[in-house]
Amino acid sequence: MFRRTIVRELTKKFEKIYQNHKENIDKYPKIKPLTILVTKDISRAKSLQEDLIDFEKKEKKSREEIEDKCSDCYLPQRSQGELT
Repeated sequence: MFRRTIVRELTKKFEKIYQNHKENIDKYPKIKPLTILVTKDISRAKSLQEDLIDFEKKEKKSREEIEDKCSDCYLPQRSQGELT
């Protein structure tokens, strides 16, 4: 039940983000709008990316289409000297 509530809340947030993105496409037709989702750490970014892909699947798109569309999803790589 807890997971369902989280998924429901996340879906609502993605719907708002997606609606805003579509409005920006209409509002600024000469540029390609960019939506950025910020997280506190890399593991949450990876999880959010998977959640976003699941959300996009509802639009009957394949995972490959979604990943191509989201090809600019950026997950920074840690350098060897960086602390974890």
